[in-house]
Amino acid sequence: MDIFMEKLIRRKRTPRDYLIVATVIYISLGINFIALMVPLIRVFTVALAVYSIYFAIKRTYVEYEYSLTNSELEIDKIVAKRNRSRLFTANCKDFEMFGRTDHSKYNDVKTIEKKITAIVSKESKNIYFAVLQFEGTRTLLLFEPDERMVECITGCIPRKVLK
Repeated sequence: MDIFMEKLIRRKRTPRDYLIVATVIYISLGINFIALMVPLIRVFTVALAVYSIYFAIKRTYVEYEYSLTNSELEIDKIVAKRNRSRLFTANCKDFEMFGRTDHSKYNDVKTIEKKITAIVSKESKNIYFAVLQFEGTRTLLLFEPDERMVECITGCIPRKVLK
């Protein structure tokens, strides 16, 4: 029997996102202040400032979509509800280990350099990790699957699951 599950989560805005939006607002205000002295470009700069602020705010809206088809896990990043890019695709059978981040083994692997982070926030309760060889390097995957998805992954790789 084929298994297909999807989950969509929205990432919370980070202080970095707020800093980017604030920087765009300050730069826009500065350019508009200078443009007040030149009446021919005033309307153009106001329109450009409004568009750039709108664009910066929309770019901070990020969602992650997890798709599990049989034992194939795919994670997509969706920016501003329109730009989709594939972050990760791998077979769950390739995982070296899989478990929650509150497990003691996570402290051993959290120093892995290459990380794929697809979570709501770092303070979330149900963050799971997986370690695997991805694109030729050892990679740490952090994501938040629901319980049904965890059960299916556990069914594919029962000996690699940390309980």
